[in-house]
Amino acid sequence: MAAKKNAKATTKSKVRKNPEKKVTAKASSAPEVSAKTEPKISTKARATVAKSRTSTRAKAATKKSAAKPKKASSLLIEFQLQAPAAKAVFLAGDFNGWLIDKDKMAKDNNGVWKTKVKLTHGKYEYQFVVDGSWWTDPENPDTTWNSFGTQNSVKEI
Repeated sequence: MAAKKNAKATTKSKVRKNPEKKVTAKASSAPEVSAKTEPKISTKARATVAKSRTSTRAKAATKKSAAKPKKASSLLIEFQLQAPAAKAVFLAGDFNGWLIDKDKMAKDNNGVWKTKVKLTHGKYEYQFVVDGSWWTDPENPDTTWNSFGTQNSVKEI
């Protein structure tokens, strides 16, 4: 028995003196695992994982569709103004940023200026710009005061 203790003691002392051998010995004694080896999973477990992945994708798709606001249906609304002597008429309003050169109106044979604008449901303020002068719509009695002390025509869709 004393011989065995001495043998163990010498082995331990050799390992302590050369720590590289200890690491090498442990690494070489471990079974080799190839990169292609996958853990064994039961068919039931695979089905559960596949279902979980599908469920996650469905939730993500639902979040995306819920995050996007639905487009409101837009309507093509016609604006018209009787001004046969006018040379140029534009439509300006809160729906186009009050840009006086964005929505140019076309004159028909009867002297009526017309244009169509896509608008969603809501309340809009507008004016006509006739040869550089701002006009409210004479055919529309709905008006509101603006910050310039004048009135804007109001159209509700």
